[in-house]
Order: sequence, then C-alpha cells, then structure tokens
Amino acid sequence: AAVGSLSRGGRVAVGAADDPAAAALKMALDAGILSTGGGVWDFGACIAPQFDYFVNFGRIHTGVYLSGGPRACVRLVSAGGLPAVRSVERGIEARLAGGDFLRAGWDAVQGLTDMSSMQQLYRQELIDLAPHGLSGTVVAVKGSDYACVKLLSSVLTTMGCSPAVREGEGLRLHIGAQGRRLSLYSREAGYLWPEQVLALCCLMELEAGRDVAVPYDAPLMLEELARAFGRRVRRYYDCPAGRDDEDARRLASGQLWARDGLMMAVKLLAYLKESGASLAGLAARLPGFAVATKTIPCDGNPGRVLRQLAEGGEPVEAGEGARIRLKKGTLLVRPSKRGKRLTLTAEAPDTETAAELCGELEEKLRTVFLDMSNETK
Repeated sequence: AAVGSLSRGGRVAVGAADDPAAAALKMALDAGILSTGGGVWDFGACIAPQFDYFVNFGRIHTGVYLSGGPRACVRLVSAGGLPAVRSVERGIEARLAGGDFLRAGWDAVQGLTDMSSMQQLYRQELIDLAPHGLSGTVVAVKGSDYACVKLLSSVLTTMGCSPAVREGEGLRLHIGAQGRRLSLYSREAGYLWPEQVLALCCLMELEAGRDVAVPYDAPLMLEELARAFGRRVRRYYDCPAGRDDEDARRLASGQLWARDGLMMAVKLLAYLKESGASLAGLAARLPGFAVATKTIPCDGNPGRVLRQLAEGGEPVEAGEGARIRLKKGTLLVRPSKRGKRLTLTAEAPDTETAAELCGELEEKLRTVFLDMSNETK
C-alpha cells in the first residue's frame, strides 16, 4: 500500500523469485498496490536481472522484486531497471511508519495486468547478444540459483553450444546468487573472478568506442583501461541520494549487462567466437589487479565511523561509503542499509596485498569502535 500510495495511481512493476513463499508475498503486494488505486504490471516468476530488463523495457518508473526463502527480501527498482533512489525508499518508510496510505473506492480499483507472457523477450535479448550463434562452443553452466542456471543453459543450447562432457573441457561458467555476477574457468586462463569478468565486458565496450557505466564499487582499474581507449567510465550509486550522476544512470539503463551475469556470459562467448581470441589472451589484456572483500560488524554509528576514518590523515573520497587511497592500493568502506555491518573492499596489484589492506583496515576500525565506545561511557 505504501508503494502504491507513493506512485499515486501510476504503474508499478511486480516480480518474484520462483518459489512458493515469494509467490504468496507477491499476491499480498499486488493487493496492497491495487487497494490504493495503483496499476500493477505483474511479471510473475522471474530472476532478478530479468525483472530489471522488464522495468527498463516497459519504461516503468517503479518496480518491486520479491524473493522468499529463510529471509525474504524486498528490492525496489526505478526507471531504467536500476536501484531505486533514496528518496523513494524514505517515502515508502515514512508512509509505513505513519500508516499514510491512499484508499481507492470500489469503482477506482484497477485490474491487474498479467505480463508473464513477456518472459520470452528477455530470452530473445540474450540470443540477440550473439547474432551469429555460438555453434562449436563447449560450456558447462554452474551456480547456486537453479532458475538462473536453467535459463542460461537453455539459451546457450538454443544458440548451438555443446555441454562439456569431461572435467576441464571448454569453459565453465558460474552464475552467482540472483544472477548478478559471473565467474569463469578454463584450463588455459585459470579462474577469473567476477570483477575480472566485468572488466573483460567493459574492455569489449571500450574497444568498440563506447563509454561504460558501472556501479560505484566496480574496480578502479577500469579508469586506467578506459584511458587507454580514450573513453570514460561513469559510476552510479546503488541507492542514490539525489547527487548521483544522471548521465551515468541514463547510460547504465542501456548497459544492463553490467549487473547481469547471464548477459555477460553471452557477450563474452560471442566475442570469443567472432574474434577468434582465447579467454586467456583476452584476460592478458587487463592491467594486473586483485580485489579482496570482508564484512565486519559495525559497533557504532556508520556515519561517525566514516567521519573518523576521514579524520585519520589518509586521503578519503566521499561517495557510496568512503574510499581511502593508499600507496599499496585503495579501500572502500560501505555500511549496510541497516547500519549494522561494514563491507571492506580492497583493490591492489595482487591478492595478497589486497587481503593485507583489508586486515589492516579491520584493525584500525577496532580502534575507532573502541574510541567511540569510551566517548559514550
């Protein structure tokens, strides 16, 4: 009802993960939106990147995606299939807290529009990313999300890919949770983690003479890569608070692959087939870098913690969290939305150095938490 009230009778896209719990929550969500006089475009059971594509394709300004399981999740999506801006989240929270909901009369309730028939559109979008097909390509698709693995496997089979029969044969694709990230493995190239795969897709775009738009926490190495091609990397926030780069968000709405592991998989396979390049050769074109990530409890106000870091004498950039630039690499500190945890992301020339940076910052944060605790006492 809060979402419908904020939309004031406009269309709201609704989708859910393919499980009974999410389906039950979606019916309740549909009813709440309809009760305010809002319109519901129900895309049914789909994966998260697929839903973002539908929101972008339908030029819808507000979307809600639900996942069930042990911990249900409500994700808000805005125009372009991108994360909702902070003002939308706060508007919904305010209406929830105050019970400030619009109420439609019986004659003003709109009908629910069943959009589940659009499932084929996303599948066709994936196929269009490889216009010449992928015949002769040998792949194995793995992942923890069955719906993502099933969809990608089906699309690749349609395009002519052959499944790997023996261990180590061809390319192994691993789709991360909710289909957002992709990692790769081949005997020649070894293991390529998600940040490297994102960098490879950006390399392909830059080589084609196009700027790229990526989330704020994407590797800084991409800036160096873009300069080599005379192009730019634009960054957008996961939950912008009104100061986000609007040009970046517009560009990002046309580059949903940066948040879609399935699209990245097809783009890379198509590039390797058409160019005749090997995965190892393509990876060798990237500047050397490594990323380490760690999540720790936040014993204090996240805003104060970030300010304390800024006062520590190191150069700190304000953005989606705080980015600290050091001689050995960079560190990004981001609070969770509830403020109970901090995510530390280190980027350095090698994995060992990146892990060391994470450990050093964790030790420094323990001192910050202790100082803040003593001040309170």
